[in-house]
Amino acid sequence: MVRPLANLPFSVPAGAEVFFNPPSLHGIHRATLASVEAGERDCVVSLEGVTDTASVSDLVGKTVLAHVGDLLLVPEDTVVGRAVTCVERGDLGTIDDVFSAGTANLVWVVHGPFGEVLVPVVDEVVLDIPDDVSQPIVVHLPYGLVDAEATFADEEPDGGEAARSR
Repeated sequence: MVRPLANLPFSVPAGAEVFFNPPSLHGIHRATLASVEAGERDCVVSLEGVTDTASVSDLVGKTVLAHVGDLLLVPEDTVVGRAVTCVERGDLGTIDDVFSAGTANLVWVVHGPFGEVLVPVVDEVVLDIPDDVSQPIVVHLPYGLVDAEATFADEEPDGGEAARSR
């Protein structure tokens, strides 16, 4: 069984070459997915040429990596335009763009009261992506992604009466 990151759908199709991290000294280092059966939360995958559970027992708890070109990425139109709220800061704005940070993860470009905020799409940050698109995506931003002294992007930089620090 494989569990995707950040409650996103499993995005590696059958036929894709995958790698296991951290790699083992012995055993399977990479494989080709023979089949992928998506479940509600987890996926059941089978590996080409592997027929016994003993061969895959050392893969438990490892991260599955794939070539970016093989990924069936979440269509941008499913998240672009969605509202994002932070458990610490409240409304962050809406997702304007999605890009891949190399082979590591996707990044959402959110524009709102704090200007542009880059939100990494990883389990530790993305807490909830409601099925109801009218509900905001809930995140917990790590320290440093929004300046502790940040003011709302639409406020005057001179700190006038309209400016509020968060």
